[in-house]
Amino acid sequence: MRSLNSRYSTMMGGFTWLYISPVGAFSTTVGADTLNNSKGVTLNVSYILLQQWGNFTLVPEVGVDWSNTQNTRYYYGITDKESERSGLSIWCPNDSYVPYLQLAMNYAWSNQWNTWGEITGRFYPSTISNSPMVNKHDVTELTVGISYTF
Repeated sequence: MRSLNSRYSTMMGGFTWLYISPVGAFSTTVGADTLNNSKGVTLNVSYILLQQWGNFTLVPEVGVDWSNTQNTRYYYGITDKESERSGLSIWCPNDSYVPYLQLAMNYAWSNQWNTWGEITGRFYPSTISNSPMVNKHDVTELTVGISYTF
């Protein structure tokens, strides 16, 4: 893996459209690689439901992230030169669709103090999971925090 070219993080620029209806919210986000590292374009489509009981808020979300071929190849592909140096197989993926489920929670202790948490499960398609750089078909992310509002 150390013989592979570096994959640099980037700064995505784009826009989000959010429609709030009586049955939940529908969101679409389009982004493009503004630093031109990957020449990537991404799209997210999701359904969000907000449930509130007093100071406790629960926010389930289901969605899918799409990345164009350039973005997927930049982060998960292995070129012929990288293959020669590293001994890993060449991997030339196309675009990718990554479905996910997310559950976020927030509890407002007061007007200033909040605790929150979020768990997300992402399910990688073979376009990503078959890359010699990846050893998982899914990933679970957990984020927790405390916030204070001034």
